[in-house]
Amino acid sequence: MSRRPGVSASLPVLLLAILWSPTTSAFASSRSEPPAPLRLVAGPRCEKGEKALDVARMELAGIEIQVKPLPAADWEARMERQAPGMGQSLRKKDGGPAPYQIFLLTLANRSREQLQFQPGNVVRILDQKRQDHPVDYPDLYIFLAEQGKKPEAVDLIRDVFFDSGLTLEPEQTAERLLIFKEPGPKECKKSLSILVSNFQVGTETYGALLPFHVEKARN
Repeated sequence: MSRRPGVSASLPVLLLAILWSPTTSAFASSRSEPPAPLRLVAGPRCEKGEKALDVARMELAGIEIQVKPLPAADWEARMERQAPGMGQSLRKKDGGPAPYQIFLLTLANRSREQLQFQPGNVVRILDQKRQDHPVDYPDLYIFLAEQGKKPEAVDLIRDVFFDSGLTLEPEQTAERLLIFKEPGPKECKKSLSILVSNFQVGTETYGALLPFHVEKARN
């Protein structure tokens, strides 16, 4: 068989060797690895010698507000206690982690007035730029359907997360999950804040900003 001038017969072998070399394979696999996990520390910025607290707190107009980011094991355990068998219901159909970032929000009414709270007024602020609201019942219903699960099963865990308006009388407390979509690797590099806006105490309206800053998780 004749060969075309200037083309080496060993070229295909050389290309195959490059494609399957250990360096190339390591590079390809490293690109598919997930980014290093981030941890949220309460407070607007990193301070020298600070205590790494994961709960942001504020009291305003007699309302005590606490926000805490939860690892998947914690919020899945809450769902499991509420509805046995539903602890891992928000995971992807292939068993991968749920595509959500979840916080525990605690509200305690220490005022003498009635508290009116709407979870749709809560805003997550990423790096002081991007803003979004918590996902709600229809969002989770659609997610379960897309994952080939029973979408109506979200009814079993509905009392675990904030979804609809809430009224708290004096000395009443509520503690539920706030569910947001998982931020992309470039969407939250420095800071995250939870703005609890437009809650009403008696006839007055208030808003509370609870900030976190981002640190690399320690292995």
